[in-house]
Amino acid sequence: MWVDDSGVCHTVALPNSGHLMTELFVRSLAIVAAENLNSLVEAVDEAEEAFFVGDFAEFSDPAKEERFKAAPPPRHLLDSEIADATELRALLDRIDRRWQLDAILALQDLLEKE
Repeated sequence: MWVDDSGVCHTVALPNSGHLMTELFVRSLAIVAAENLNSLVEAVDEAEEAFFVGDFAEFSDPAKEERFKAAPPPRHLLDSEIADATELRALLDRIDRRWQLDAILALQDLLEKE
């Protein structure tokens, strides 16, 4: 993710959201989704709301942001097994803020398919 001069957040559209997820994570997400998809959707939505409420001062240097412009997020940001929505939210909170929105959007895409 990068922030432009107007303070707008941008992410790279990935053809495969799985780029950000390990097999272990995807398997555990599928198990939790089968039991309670709504709780996962709510956790991801809450994480997105919290992300946008946060301060973007750390992304205010245009020179620094330029190197992230159109850069894809690192592979396997979502790499842990989860047992419920609370663990998913904790995992999202541990991700570097630079890449949190990318992970959130990838999860939204995946959960919409469930």
